[in-house]
Amino acid sequence: MVVASLLLALLLFNRSQTPALAQDPDPSNVYLPLIIKPPVVLCRFGIAAVSGLPGYNTDLGPLKVGAFIDWGTEPARSLPPEVDYIHVISVRGDSFDDTDRAAQAAALAAANPGDYWQVGNEPDTSYYGGNGITQDNITAETYAHRFRVIAEAIKNADPTAKIGFGSIVQPTPIRLRYLDRAWTALLIETDSYAKTNSLVDFWSIHSFILNEIPGQWGTGIPKGFEDDYSDAVAITNFADTYSISLFQERILAMRRWMRDRGQREKALWITEFGSLFPPVDQPGGPNNVNVPDSVTANFMVQTFNYLNTATSSSLGLPSDGNRLVQRWFWYSLNDHRYYFGGSLYDPDDGGAITPVGNKFIQYVTPLTPEMNCKP
Repeated sequence: MVVASLLLALLLFNRSQTPALAQDPDPSNVYLPLIIKPPVVLCRFGIAAVSGLPGYNTDLGPLKVGAFIDWGTEPARSLPPEVDYIHVISVRGDSFDDTDRAAQAAALAAANPGDYWQVGNEPDTSYYGGNGITQDNITAETYAHRFRVIAEAIKNADPTAKIGFGSIVQPTPIRLRYLDRAWTALLIETDSYAKTNSLVDFWSIHSFILNEIPGQWGTGIPKGFEDDYSDAVAITNFADTYSISLFQERILAMRRWMRDRGQREKALWITEFGSLFPPVDQPGGPNNVNVPDSVTANFMVQTFNYLNTATSSSLGLPSDGNRLVQRWFWYSLNDHRYYFGGSLYDPDDGGAITPVGNKFIQYVTPLTPEMNCKP
């Protein structure tokens, strides 16, 4: 009886309140349904850009990219709020003061809560890039130590930060051995698999297709492997640099490596990939190899088709429908077209869109953004 009386009282109270709410002239008292704004970007698609060149500040809207990387700790331009900026902290150099670098990383993390951080950029290469982009060129053991110092500082300052490990040039046999050394060294540094695992939120690689034979064109061998490079990859057929089958094989190799080390549950990002050889000659003379825009555009579409659909029930990320790759960053938004193929905007033509740029927009325009697909 008591329960019945309470239910009746509540029913009468609610009925008595309904007309008052409906007739209340104060709009602040009107409770509107929750409206979820649909996404406007493709959160899996990213773009790599070169600051300081025309085209860097171009409108990202038509590209629909959900992430932006320029190898800096802060963007040199304003970005739309829906576009994630990937902070890159270099670990290059002969000197590295643990205390100073940890303090710098902590300050950056505290100022950018919840952001993404890539620690290091191509630590496995002895070649340095132009346009202010630097490869780190350190041993695997040195990379592991510097990663730990910076990652621990970031996590202590901001537990919501997401940190990427690796960023090797390409997932080839010799570079996966470099990664193995780095991972093993990190386990030794922390003396705990759980601790090591907690410092890595996603795995970052680059995936150009480069020659590795010392003294030849390409990326050389990792530091510390000068007497141990029998498995270095030789690329003598330049068409292999835009081979979709080689591209696919390497992604599978990386995912297999991750699975075998208990890292299958982590996201895999390709933070730099594209077409190596330029479509136009460099100032002052012809290039040894040029690749037409049409070939680069076709390769780009093939990679996008693969990355946007590739799954594996034994290798993919289970929480992401077993997809192999969670985010990928095309190179580039605006590098010189006489250095690389793949530029969407030409810095030497006032930032004008290129044929590859037109193809990029044509590809992404009909794609529907996903809800909650960020790793």
